[in-house]
Amino acid sequence: MVLHREVQTVLMPIAKDRRPDPKGYKEAAAKFLAADQMMDDLAVEERLDQIQDRALRRLYESKAHKQLERERAQKIINAKAV
Repeated sequence: MVLHREVQTVLMPIAKDRRPDPKGYKEAAAKFLAADQMMDDLAVEERLDQIQDRALRRLYESKAHKQLERERAQKIINAKAV
């Protein structure tokens, strides 16, 4: 009984005071889901994907170049040894 009274008189009023306004959720969702905002977000995502693709292509080209250099150096070493 004492615990129930504590919850009802102390904890519940604190929780009710901290509860956000439900109207704020609708406004935030409307801003987040607005068509213009979604198109802007999509454009940013596409630009980031292009940047990532270019960076990965440069990385793969660099690795391939290093591999070719190693193979060329190995052929030169083998040719000198013979």
